[in-house]
Parts: sequence; C-alpha cells; structure tokens
Amino acid sequence: MGTADSSASNSSKAPQKFIVWQDSYSVGVPKLDGQHKKIIDLINEVYDYLQGRTGLLDLGRILDDLSTYTQNHFADEEQLLRLAKYPEYEEHKKHHDWMMQRTRSIRSEYREKREDLSWELMDFLKKWWLNHIQSNDARYVPYVK
Repeated sequence: MGTADSSASNSSKAPQKFIVWQDSYSVGVPKLDGQHKKIIDLINEVYDYLQGRTGLLDLGRILDDLSTYTQNHFADEEQLLRLAKYPEYEEHKKHHDWMMQRTRSIRSEYREKREDLSWELMDFLKKWWLNHIQSNDARYVPYVK
C-alpha cells in the first residue's frame, strides 16, 4: 500500500484532502450539493484512515456510513428526477444501482476479510463519484431548476 509524501517540508502543512469540493461540481440543488459534499467527506475519511491520520478505529463504520448515506442520497436524487420527469431517469438509476451494488460489495469484502482498502479502490471511488457528478448529474440540471 502506498503512502502520501510525509517529508519534513510537508509536516507543517495541513493534511491534504483526497477530494476537494469545487463549485464546478454543483448541480444547483442545495440539498443534493450538500449530499454530494457529505459523500466526498466520507471518502476523505476513508483516505484519512488509510493515511493513519484519523483516530477512527473502525474502517467498517466509515464504510457503513458511506453505504447508508449513498443509498439515501440516491433515493433523494431519484425522487427529484421522477418528479422532474427527467427523460434519462432509467439510465441514471442504473448507474445508481450499479454503484450501490459496488459499495455494498466493498463493505462486505472488508467485513469478511478485515483488510484495508487498496489505493486502487480509493482511485476508483474518486473517479466514479467525480465523473458521476460532473457528467451524469450535470445532465439533469436543466430539468430540476
């Protein structure tokens, strides 16, 4: 497992976040933006755990929180898209269903094996969520404003 640069020159700096929220990620719906920020925060908690920068002792709890929060977010987003009669709703929901299955699988694998997550998995979480927000979610913006 790789580690972040921990040289003395970086020791006085605040720890970097794995994902930093940017205004360009906004979908213009405050509730959904807040949920996206929370999901990013939870992914950052996993990152902090892997970096040894957190007092949290149970990665399983973080993964449970991420899974539960993701499920609730998807339900809220899907309800909004149904109400807006979003024409790509079914396709969007397929993305959500796939990610929920993947999130549950990650959580189950950790619970069974008790092995820390890999950096490849962290990279996957980052890329999937940022792509989903910036690409898939961005397409529904005109329908929900």
